[in-house]
Amino acid sequence: MNNVKILATADPASKIESFGIPCQIETNGTAWEGTLAFGLFDNFSVNRLSSDRSYLVVMKSNGEVINLRETNDASYWAIKQISPEELLFQGEPGAWIGTHIWDFRNNQTADLPDFGGHHDIEYNPKTKTYLTLVSYEREINGTKILYDKIVEFNAKGAVLWSWDTYPSFTVDMACPFNDTWFYNGQWLPDLTHTNSLQWDVNSNSIYLNVRNLNTFCEINKTTSELVWSCGEHGDLNC
Repeated sequence: MNNVKILATADPASKIESFGIPCQIETNGTAWEGTLAFGLFDNFSVNRLSSDRSYLVVMKSNGEVINLRETNDASYWAIKQISPEELLFQGEPGAWIGTHIWDFRNNQTADLPDFGGHHDIEYNPKTKTYLTLVSYEREINGTKILYDKIVEFNAKGAVLWSWDTYPSFTVDMACPFNDTWFYNGQWLPDLTHTNSLQWDVNSNSIYLNVRNLNTFCEINKTTSELVWSCGEHGDLNC
């Protein structure tokens, strides 16, 4: 398949014929075979963390839609495929409320506790535990600052481990553009705003993107040590 553009929409005869937003895939050279899963927002508002409608789309790399979920809110921020037929996702209802495992082949959903996480979630099949990003406010010199923690939960929602971005990232590192985020009914200085994490379960290392500080880092989950950081506030010569 060379230099093709595939416009993927559901078969009109299928159960997902209501899917009306086109999904376009561009490939160059030989297209790999696999499964894609992603979220789409319709008329998303960052100020309200709301959307008129959201979609979780599962499709083959050739453009064939396998299955679809829809909600009238801003769901499907974090989506991870944890088996050939299962997706782990946050949402339903709301932006980051609710965590679920979806067997998209058989269209069966298992509900997990609301971990209160945002942007990303990881699953460890060895320990059957979940890792996500949780925001919290900390008062420093009389000012409330928004920080993040990495938190590990079991399937019942109990906290097993956490790692705080404070004090590794301090207020003097703050973005000069005065980034803020709406939290608990107020706009707060948003110091870290972590966006993604990757859990290497074999080495028990976590790779974290600290978006608002333009910095990536590795955390040794066994020792809770910040191993290295790179980017604007990095300690690597790269």
